[in-house]
Amino acid sequence: MTVTPNAKTQKNTGRNYQCDSADSSERLGSSETASSADGAEQNRADYDDCSRENLSESTQRDNSTVGKILTRLKYIEDEYSSYIREDRETLESRLAEAKRREDNFKQVIKELEQDISDLIVKTEKL
Repeated sequence: MTVTPNAKTQKNTGRNYQCDSADSSERLGSSETASSADGAEQNRADYDDCSRENLSESTQRDNSTVGKILTRLKYIEDEYSSYIREDRETLESRLAEAKRREDNFKQVIKELEQDISDLIVKTEKL
């Protein structure tokens, strides 16, 4: 393997290398899975050594996410309630206007009926 230095830092990065791949399959060997049953050491993180700060950060992040979800839910609830309230007020206003117009219509019709009745009575007297 040939390692080339980084031009700026003059450190060996190990990124650029050449590999002699001839007969590489002969060099691989076999791979066996180790388990705790055969006494072999497993390749895993030792959680006893983990800092409690990482768990605390995870909990804070989770609480932050939950807080964001609750905030969005409250926003949706408020917007929907506002929409329903405004829609109800609009409908109630339209209903009141429709009732007013209906009463006005009935009054005009009643007056016309009276005028027609008066005309009929006048023409009968002539």
